[in-house]
Amino acid sequence: MGVRSTKSIQRSSTTSSVAMSKPQEPERTMQYQDELPSLPLPPLEQTLEQYIQSCAPLLEPSELDHTKAVCHDFLHGVGPQLQAILQERADTERNWIEEWWETFAYLQPRYPSAININWYGVLPGNWGPRDMSQCEAASIFTHAILKFRKNLLEEKYPPEKMMGRPLCMFTYSRMFNTCVIPGEELQVFDDNGEEIPLADILRQFELVRDEATGLFDLERYPPVSVLTSENRTNWAKARDHIMSLDDINKQSFDLIERALFCVAMDESSASTYDEIARNCLLGDGRNRWYDKPFTLIIHENARGGLNGQHAWADALVVVRLFDYCIKYVNENFKAKFANRADLKPTLNIKPKRLDWVLDNAAYTAIECASAAVGKLIHNSDIATMQFNHYGSAFLKRYKLTPDFFMQMAIQLAHYKMHKRVPAVYETAHTRMFYHGRTETIRALSKESLAFVKAMESNASDGEKWDALRTAIDAHKETLKNC
Repeated sequence: MGVRSTKSIQRSSTTSSVAMSKPQEPERTMQYQDELPSLPLPPLEQTLEQYIQSCAPLLEPSELDHTKAVCHDFLHGVGPQLQAILQERADTERNWIEEWWETFAYLQPRYPSAININWYGVLPGNWGPRDMSQCEAASIFTHAILKFRKNLLEEKYPPEKMMGRPLCMFTYSRMFNTCVIPGEELQVFDDNGEEIPLADILRQFELVRDEATGLFDLERYPPVSVLTSENRTNWAKARDHIMSLDDINKQSFDLIERALFCVAMDESSASTYDEIARNCLLGDGRNRWYDKPFTLIIHENARGGLNGQHAWADALVVVRLFDYCIKYVNENFKAKFANRADLKPTLNIKPKRLDWVLDNAAYTAIECASAAVGKLIHNSDIATMQFNHYGSAFLKRYKLTPDFFMQMAIQLAHYKMHKRVPAVYETAHTRMFYHGRTETIRALSKESLAFVKAMESNASDGEKWDALRTAIDAHKETLKNC
């Protein structure tokens, strides 16, 4: 189900000054966008030095010497010429890597977005009362999302900050009314407030559920959405072909692609975190539109989560939305549904099933996509782990940053299993810069290697503790310089 609207964030470019004697105006969401610094280009020498450092724990001495020699030749050979090309781009673009990153990381790859690019999230077990119905859960969460969007359009949310520095909020403008459009070689973005009463949202979900239950006639109700799980070139060709068959198909695609977001009401009643996680990431591929920024997934038992497209933003942007929604549901559900009989719809609207005019080629494409995603799901494993012995509060008591601690724990676990260390990738954000998104942290270091070896040795507890602190300090420096 897609939720429709036509508004998008319009950021004002004007600024105003306020006399010191007057109350300070609240910060607007996009207030500092034009003031953010451009993404810097690191010096070539620094890049090569950090590359060598990241390779050192993985290489034998002779291999490391060879790597250093190659880097030396690059620094005194073609390297400066290539750096000059990058610098020229950095001098003319506020974010020199933005277009390349979106293109080569998310839009140009031909493998399916499902699993390979899309990510998932699971709603916590304590969200909302346990006795709420699937439609109640879907409606109040959707109601909360619409409230969040209204506040976002009005720029009521202050910009996020890190150590007092404002962060880039650009990707929030792509949260709603957007969709990745498949192309045969490259994909492109297409983006385009009165509040709907909760009772009307609830009624729409009830009507959708009643009509959709038992629709297994694939000829009359073909799961066109499964095509979004396909290889991107195959999906692009299928989309172009289906649109060429009839204007009705163009209208259906347009309605989905310009919708605010999607809601999937699944017939399964996943209960464990593993089951919920697997369904949110994979499902059966038939009722997900993998190209939308995010899809809210509600199971039969009102548990759920989301599936998100990665091209438009990174997951932490959606975390803010869902934190707001979970808080809203927990604070308002009982009051909103205290007297179910009073929840009477006021709008004379009914949901409309999208129509499709398909031919044999389109049905064949859908069947092939169903088979492909079925194989992809069968070959994928997912497992979650809940660790209850201690948490972030315990770590902070000993002045250990939870993220840094977990990075060391992951490396230790791998070393205990395989007796070697791997190349480690961790994501850091660069949102303090204009249109910044992420950067790579090479979390493996000679210090972390020394730590995992100490943990598997006869070293004293004090020596192991010192090795952990040293590894964490090194990780902190790596993060600072990445």
